Amino acid sequence: FREDAIYPDFGCNFETFTNEEMLEVEALGPLVELAPGAVTEHTEHWDVFDGVSAPPRRDEEAMEWWIAPWLERAGLVV
Repeated sequence: FREDAIYPDFGCNFETFTNEEMLEVEALGPLVELAPGAVTEHTEHWDVFDGVSAPPRRDEEAMEWWIAPWLERAGLVV
């Protein structure tokens, strides 16, 4: 995410969709103007962890407490 960039879909850089069959996750890059023949790149890095259980509560404070160790393990800032 770049604060100085303009993103599609009302400024979103991340979207999800769910139904009874699937979960779709989309990371969106910023809008850029490309010259003919130019290219751009959008790179994603995913971490998958074993042994993850549901958080004990669903409020924001509990979610922050629950996810902090996983973010730290992935090397992300909490």
